[in-house]
Amino acid sequence: MDLLRSRAIPALIAFLATPLAQAACEGLDGTYRYQGANPVDGRTPYLSDLTLGPERRKLMRSAAPAKKQGLTSEEPRSHQKVTHLAETARLTTVARGATLEFHDANDKVLATIGIGEGWSCHEGRLERSEERTAGLGENIRTERVEQRLSKSGGDLLYNETVTIIEPAGGKPRHVEVRYAAVR
Repeated sequence: MDLLRSRAIPALIAFLATPLAQAACEGLDGTYRYQGANPVDGRTPYLSDLTLGPERRKLMRSAAPAKKQGLTSEEPRSHQKVTHLAETARLTTVARGATLEFHDANDKVLATIGIGEGWSCHEGRLERSEERTAGLGENIRTERVEQRLSKSGGDLLYNETVTIIEPAGGKPRHVEVRYAAVR
């Protein structure tokens, strides 16, 4: 491979910058409580909310299946009881995002899961921005979702801002969740 030709320079810059970008976000590395400190829309946030895939099933146990209900049933729908097994998660930054290693109360590793694609390090924070389509029927909208993981007083801080692009209007919705550092 000839590293001196002009076509090789962008690849060389990207290769050399990757360790620097990861090093800039190593300040986020640490162990945090699995459960967020403040509820969001009446629901408890968990660090597993940042992950995707079948490995997430290892982090919880379902008691009994929800009672099935027909279309004409008058009974209220029952929910499945879920017990979260994880107590802490160890965040480790990687070149394009981070991985979370989930531990139970006895510090046994339950699963190691990545936080997904599209994350990049910017000024010591992990950030991701994407556009998505949401809604149903005639109420379909295009949203811009901006996510950020940063440190605040030693704790991990997750911020999400959702802005409706089309149809235009409304205030952006902002969510902030604090995951306490385990000392």
